[in-house]
Amino acid sequence: NRVEILLSQTQNTSPFELDLELELVLEDGTTQRETVRVHGRETREVKSVPSDLSGVTIDPDRDLLIWRDSYIAAPSVDGTVLSPTANWVDPAAYVGTYELEVLRQTVEVFSDDHGLWVRIVDHVRQLFPHEPHRFLTLTEAKVDFTVEDGVATGFALELPNGKVAEGVRIK
Repeated sequence: NRVEILLSQTQNTSPFELDLELELVLEDGTTQRETVRVHGRETREVKSVPSDLSGVTIDPDRDLLIWRDSYIAAPSVDGTVLSPTANWVDPAAYVGTYELEVLRQTVEVFSDDHGLWVRIVDHVRQLFPHEPHRFLTLTEAKVDFTVEDGVATGFALELPNGKVAEGVRIK
């Protein structure tokens, strides 16, 4: 009835000191919010839980890990200011599961109140609308969706190193 949490900071700069909220998802689907004071390269903490966990969401409200207007400068890629949403984007057109052929990985595209996201294995990246069916990420990757009859059938992912990986919608 307890969970041990280990948070590691691996960046080359000095470690941050901050309060990080975690949402613990219990096996019955209920959630429990916990705040961990992050300090130093590694922070280890034990929290009590009433049952086994089925998942953990770090910074569930994206208070720390998403850009806000109160920050000094808006994120941009190649001079294009990025916003997580655009009134001309219909997230439902892109949401689905894709097969990333070259890596033989399944990719999930999902949306929430903060915009459109892509999950590849354990990596989640926000997609910022750049122009119709074209999105950018903060890591300067470009995602171009192929859309037929209002539904994405696939995409091409261009990485900053110039390599392109294609994905085909499987559901």
